[in-house]
Amino acid sequence: MRVLITGAHGFIGAAIIPELLDAGHEVIGMDCIGGTRIQVGDITRLEDCVAACEGADVVIHSVGIHLATQVADSPMQMVDVNVNGTLNILRAAEMAGTRRIVYLSSAKVYGEPDRLPSLETDLPRPREPYALAKLVAEQYCQTFHETCGMEVVVIRPFSVYGPGQDQNSGYVGMALNALKTDGIASFPGRADYLR
Repeated sequence: MRVLITGAHGFIGAAIIPELLDAGHEVIGMDCIGGTRIQVGDITRLEDCVAACEGADVVIHSVGIHLATQVADSPMQMVDVNVNGTLNILRAAEMAGTRRIVYLSSAKVYGEPDRLPSLETDLPRPREPYALAKLVAEQYCQTFHETCGMEVVVIRPFSVYGPGQDQNSGYVGMALNALKTDGIASFPGRADYLR
């Protein structure tokens, strides 16, 4: 199977590639930075997405702007990448005849859930722009599934961590970094997203 991974240099994308290769799949990555098996492409440009989707059986769409500082400093860029980029990938995949999209959303779409762990059936209540953008992108995925018959899988991970993680980002990384330095972990609050 030929698999395209968007955000191939990102934390999740880079972790998925060796797993797919070990399973015998052909993997093509798309990122704004090139490299082995990775073609340079801008997710906000439809023509780049069309070129990347050519011949792909499956797209794992993991690209996104998620760091609180990036979201606060460049909210329109976050919407362009996270929402419009997802729409571009969906359109390109439809044009290329790609049969399945796996979209990496976020558990942040639940906002402040009534219970933990959240269930897929829980009502999304995003409380920040990043989470809202992820939910809008999920709705685009649902629309393409219903109107084009495209197979779409949406995954809502929470606090992804592992080898190679930047310990200055993500709740788990920041907590581990604080433990190592006997410091106090500082997590961005909602105010950071709403300036």
